[in-house]
Amino acid sequence: MLDLGSTFFLISPEAAKAFSIPVVKRIKPIQTKDVLGKEISTKGLFTVPLGLSVGNHRSFDDEDHASEVLNISADYDAVIPAWY
Repeated sequence: MLDLGSTFFLISPEAAKAFSIPVVKRIKPIQTKDVLGKEISTKGLFTVPLGLSVGNHRSFDDEDHASEVLNISADYDAVIPAWY
């Protein structure tokens, strides 16, 4: 899902596991807030940098982005910031 308010990439733990995406645990979790400014608890996990392909737009190598691993809506496996 493209999200106008998201400032970083997100992926659900289930999607990361299903696609065998390596994850790394942060020493200190980052502060994450929802659209209303309410803090979201995280497990402090993020993926290794990943290439991304959406339609004709592809990023690999120097444009790779890591995704925060968060429990997100069951309707989506990943959230991509609209600025992307």
